[in-house]
Amino acid sequence: MTAPSYRVQVFDILAGGTYGIGALLAEFENSKNLGWADYLNDVPEAFFTISQDDPKLATVAGKQGKAHVRIYRNS
Repeated sequence: MTAPSYRVQVFDILAGGTYGIGALLAEFENSKNLGWADYLNDVPEAFFTISQDDPKLATVAGKQGKAHVRIYRNS
């Protein structure tokens, strides 16, 4: 049995204070140290590691805490 792989999509937030899901900024495949947590009465969080040489990194720079993240399992 092979280990599952994951895709991480990072979306911008909508302008105007709605904080809805905006345009897709980047999609990362084969990210490392992937994890997420969901809390009762609090904002969920996700974390992952990507290479510092990934060209898509520039599109998400400065978006920490200001983006939506979707994690898909490819299996």
